[in-house]
Parts: sequence; structure tokens; C-alpha cells
Amino acid sequence: MNKVRLFPKIEEVFINDFENYKRYFMPLVSIDLSFVNKSLDGQIHLVYYNNDPYCEEALTFSNEYCNAFKASFDHVDNKYCYKADFGIFKTNEDWGKWIVMGKKSYSENSELYKIENNLEISEVVKNLGMQPEWMQEQQWPLDNEGKMLIFICQVYSGDFVSDYCEEEIFLFYDKKNKMAVQIHQVR
Repeated sequence: MNKVRLFPKIEEVFINDFENYKRYFMPLVSIDLSFVNKSLDGQIHLVYYNNDPYCEEALTFSNEYCNAFKASFDHVDNKYCYKADFGIFKTNEDWGKWIVMGKKSYSENSELYKIENNLEISEVVKNLGMQPEWMQEQQWPLDNEGKMLIFICQVYSGDFVSDYCEEEIFLFYDKKNKMAVQIHQVR
């Protein structure tokens, strides 16, 4: 198995409820945790989603784990379970065109990658196991004891999805609580 894989299948990333996950998430990368840190094992994933930051109703579904710029997942048997209600993805009518655009480009880019292998992993998966290069202020997530989570990598969503909502996505891992956390920053 490759240590880093692009465009994994939704069934490889999420535990169940694949149809709902497919509506909101686009898997970008799967990473063998031992490749990043020898004390870790299993697979971790980085996913993209386009949520409407202007939809007030969606904000009511935010919690300490998930909001407009943070997504957390329980990490169970190398797969994810989202730590918020899918209501967080409610959208205003005018935002729908960006979501449709993103889904279309994700599908096209995924198919192109399968045919042409046109993305160089080392160019699109950055700072693997190193230090994040923040686009905005530092937002390193902490565990429930106040310790910094393990940084895994960062990607620019625009390398995978074209929807005019591109973000730098930072992936972290909470080994003790078996949780993956993504921080999203707009360039």
C-alpha cells in the first residue's frame, strides 16, 4: 500500500452513511500515520468540504469540534465519523452554485488523476510530518489536556477542487482521543 494516496474512495474514509458523507465531503488524501511518526499506526485522511460561511442557520450546528473553519472526526478502525450534525452544511440558495462547481471539478480532477497520474504527491501534500506554514494566524488545536495535537500535513484545496472557495487545510491527529482535526484557512 502506498504511504500517501490521493483521491481515496468515500468508503475508504468514512465508517458508514456513505450517501450523506458523499453529499458533503470530498476525500483528497489518505496517509499512513507511521510514515509521519513511527509511534503511530493506521490510516488518516484529509477531506475537503464547501460550507456556506454566510448561512446563519448552519452556524447553529457548530460545536467545540466543528465550525465554519474547523472539522473534527472520530478516528475508528482507520475511518472517520464526523463530530457534528450534517445541519452544519445548510446553505443559502446563492451558495449552491459554488457547491455544484466544486463537486463537478472534484469529479473531473479525480478521474483525470486516475488516468494521467497528473499530480505529484510531494507538491500537493506539503510539510508532511514537519511544521505547518500558516496562511493566517497560528491555530494549532489542543487536546483536552491542553497539549498540541500531532501535525500531519497541509494541502491547498485548489490543487484538487476548483470552486472559488479554495483554502489551505491543515490536518492534525489526537493520538490519545483517536481524533483527526482539520483547520481551514482562506488565503
